[in-house]
Amino acid sequence: MKNLWVMLPVLLLIIGCSEDNILSYEDQLKKDKAAIDKYLDKNGIVAIKDTSGLRIVVHTPGTGLFPVASSRMTVKYKGKFLNGVVFDQNDETSSGLPVPLSGTLADLIPGWQIAFGKYIAKGGKATFFVPSGLGYGRNSSGGVPGNSNLMFEVELIGFVNGI
Repeated sequence: MKNLWVMLPVLLLIIGCSEDNILSYEDQLKKDKAAIDKYLDKNGIVAIKDTSGLRIVVHTPGTGLFPVASSRMTVKYKGKFLNGVVFDQNDETSSGLPVPLSGTLADLIPGWQIAFGKYIAKGGKATFFVPSGLGYGRNSSGGVPGNSNLMFEVELIGFVNGI
């Protein structure tokens, strides 16, 4: 009986961490949108509500065409959690320009693919509010825990379309 009392907390922990407690994509998205919308309302921020769940504040739309999946972009960005903690930002070259992203738009998180593909052209500035499923999803990445809603302040300096 004594061993049961020792094992009970361990069993409860295992049950509490089981896959059964992971929300479906749709339920997680609903939860994420509610959290982002609450943040926006609390801070008096008016955003475009994309049907994907992405929220976007376009400060400057930019001009010309939007990047496509094969575009290699130079973007100045700062990634934050909704609590304001910065988890990533790009480095600058010696000339003060942001280091170009190493991949194409298709290599980036879905939230960026949607936002840049529909809302931001060259020279555009925006803030993206990305629900977890359009970010890194359930998985942790670097210093970003799974199911994290993300905020990115971005400026699209330019892009070239790949082959």
